[in-house]
Amino acid sequence: MANQTKGGGAITQAMLAELTPAERRALFVRVGMRGNAASIKLVPRFRLNPANVNRVFNSDVEFLQEDATGTVVWPKNWAAECLPPPYLYYISEKQWPQLDADTMEMDEYRGKTIVVVDNAPEDAPHAVVLRWLSAGLDDDDPELAMAKMQLLKMEADLLAVEQQIKEMPTMKGEGNNAQEELENKRKMAEALTLQKADLEEAIRKVKAKEEDMRQEQLRGGSSSGFRIKLAETKMPQRLNVWRVRKRARTRARARAGRERMRDGARLRLRLCARTQSRACERARARARARE
Repeated sequence: MANQTKGGGAITQAMLAELTPAERRALFVRVGMRGNAASIKLVPRFRLNPANVNRVFNSDVEFLQEDATGTVVWPKNWAAECLPPPYLYYISEKQWPQLDADTMEMDEYRGKTIVVVDNAPEDAPHAVVLRWLSAGLDDDDPELAMAKMQLLKMEADLLAVEQQIKEMPTMKGEGNNAQEELENKRKMAEALTLQKADLEEAIRKVKAKEEDMRQEQLRGGSSSGFRIKLAETKMPQRLNVWRVRKRARTRARARAGRERMRDGARLRLRLCARTQSRACERARARARARE
């Protein structure tokens, strides 16, 4: 017969019969979840490891803590340092930090974003700054982007119609005689004029709709879900850490480049001196040989 422990270990009766009561207790460790008395189990010491504890208690254990003294025992020391019953150890689970959403990595992020406009003129009107900010957000609004494309197409059609109206006096008309040609050109001019008026009216409406969408965008009522609130402030130049660091890196690279140039010049000088010295030695050797 085997004695099945609550922790899942199996120890035979023959093994237990050979042990004293104190040795038998030392084979197990009482482990449970804090605040849940029903979860307390006897876990065999040889199976006291994070994988088995997480499986038995459905937890994410970080360390065990003794109930009476609060002593913390880390996983690598469980088998050697955990005391036998009646001591009780509670499971302390890992506490994972809550990371803030990164707007640069999450396309679906919705929240506050601060945009700093550096070196802005002090007398710049708020309306101009808001318009400048909204211009950079136009491409992210599908409705506004579609309205801009529609406006561009209408303006191109209007230019084509105006060009045809300008060329109308010199254009050759259709007809059997001069009277019919003149009448056809008059009808064509009227049609082009009406088409021009319709395009101008449509462009006016699209521009008004585009402006309304921009204003709604700035008020935060658009489908894109963002809101702009302009706050005027002044940032001292010394607080611009990014620019200071960039300037320091640029200077460091320039110094390293100058050092490399100096080292190269020194090396070339040494090579040149060595070459000249060898040439002089060869010249002396030839002179001695002639003597």
